[in-house]
Amino acid sequence: MQDRHVDQVMNVIRQVLNISKMPEAADRLRDKLKALNLKRGPEPSGLGRKRDPQSIWIQKARAFARSYAAQYGEVDIETVVDNVPLPPTADRRIIGGVLKHEDFTRTGTKQKRIGRTFRTVGIFRLADSDYEEPEEFDDVITDW
Repeated sequence: MQDRHVDQVMNVIRQVLNISKMPEAADRLRDKLKALNLKRGPEPSGLGRKRDPQSIWIQKARAFARSYAAQYGEVDIETVVDNVPLPPTADRRIIGGVLKHEDFTRTGTKQKRIGRTFRTVGIFRLADSDYEEPEEFDDVITDW
């Protein structure tokens, strides 16, 4: 830790604890703080400070979606929700955050029938996979 940061921390500690009567302890604490190697950046878990059930569910759903897409080539959110059920207190709108992530790329859509209505569902693949876009043919028989 830098000297100016050590001084700031020591000032806060002096305000909270009465260490002015213990100079040896203050010197040891100052030495320990100087030796402290602080890391920059977010927490390594990827969740940061988000430990609420919705964020944890999104992480689990993304992990399932990655493995499913790696095995089958593509995934949609309905497949994810069928295999990783939403928490009972969660709002269904959080499922939109699962596949809108840098790990996934949208490749198309499909129509799903739910009761008497239809829902358009996006189809995604892993962004780092070697997916090739199929060629478009206007008319295969006459295009020579």
